Amino acid sequence: MASGPSRGAEAAGTPRVQAAGGDKGDVPDVDEHKPLLDEGSSPSYVRPKRINWAKRGLFASYCLAPFSVLTLIVFVWCFVARGFTISLTVAIAAALCICCIMWTTLTNSKEEEYNQRWKAVTFVALMMLGYGLLSGYILRRLYFDAYHAFDENQVYTNLLAEEPARAHSDAGILRFALGTQVDISAGAGYVEGHQYCIAPVVNDANNLPKVEYWAVGMDCCSEPRGFHCDDSLVSTALAAVVVRPKPNTLLWRLLGVDPWRMYEKARKVAQTRYNLVSADQSMYVRWVTHPGVIHTELLAHGLAGLALVLGFGLVVCFFAGAIIMKIGDW
Repeated sequence: MASGPSRGAEAAGTPRVQAAGGDKGDVPDVDEHKPLLDEGSSPSYVRPKRINWAKRGLFASYCLAPFSVLTLIVFVWCFVARGFTISLTVAIAAALCICCIMWTTLTNSKEEEYNQRWKAVTFVALMMLGYGLLSGYILRRLYFDAYHAFDENQVYTNLLAEEPARAHSDAGILRFALGTQVDISAGAGYVEGHQYCIAPVVNDANNLPKVEYWAVGMDCCSEPRGFHCDDSLVSTALAAVVVRPKPNTLLWRLLGVDPWRMYEKARKVAQTRYNLVSADQSMYVRWVTHPGVIHTELLAHGLAGLALVLGFGLVVCFFAGAIIMKIGDW
């Protein structure tokens, strides 16, 4: 008699939930707070996906660990150490210490996937080490050697045009005495890709037996105007910044010509054309009013090169980090 009401309820149309497997006794889990939607209707509320901050943190660490090695190397080359040997030693020691710490401390986890990822990160860091050493060395030689020379080398004042250049071989900045000028009428150029220009520095009598100092520049000695590099046309300009040669190595020959060696060829043209005699150890300078302008120019060029190096390294580290995140999913 107890089953009578249930049969009556079924007869009245009360629905009964049946599991997909066909067992009438199994009832699926139903979220009581989730509204039942008819077919074709759209939900009024969609729960946003949670951001997996732990996963993003791992990705950031995979990218930033090699990039920090690159940044350290390049900044040591460009700003911290002064000499070539010191720069190389400090850069390699610091980078290898970071790589060893990463390898020994971050690959001791019991999770094999975690170990493989950090070993891959260490490999990318070693790649950034080599890239940083090469690019940092190039930036150092191109811009920052001359930039640091303003602080490291000597400044000579009240200099005469006839004073031997070899006596001031350690000079970075020269300040000449009144009456010293660039003889723009005796300028000459040598063309190899760019036009490398040169003109002698003389006294007001212009009666030097030998030319000790040569003003130089690039693409600034057109035929109508003659030599007009930097501030050579400014009558009050009496300062000069010494131009140093780049290392005569295979690397520099692959990178391109050294302006200093092109000035050597331009000097021979000027000597032949104007019957000039050059001292055995003459010096090439950039003739300016304020040497700080050259200092700022070198820094600007160096920072632009530094930004390109670090930007390329960051892109490589980003894609490497994305690939490393896929380890374990393959």
